[in-house]
Amino acid sequence: MPVASSTLTEAQESETLKKSIDDDRSLYLQAVLVRIMKAKKRLGHALLVSEAIELSKARFHPSISLIKKCIDILLDKAYIERDATNRDEYIYLV
Repeated sequence: MPVASSTLTEAQESETLKKSIDDDRSLYLQAVLVRIMKAKKRLGHALLVSEAIELSKARFHPSISLIKKCIDILLDKAYIERDATNRDEYIYLV
């Protein structure tokens, strides 16, 4: 019986650790995106994604979906906004 409960605990710990790592990566990526946008003020989507990958690859290799998710979070937090005329371009707000 103790073996089953320790396996369950290890699985829970593993899941907690994975979630913590994912949260840390998301926050790191948001900070990278804000730094890029603060420096550039206006940038297209493809360039923003490629620069974020370039700056993050020393720590981890972010997926495109994670980068898009972080961009959406920054849009919701009003750090950046989409350009009204060119929907593929972002403008730094803060």
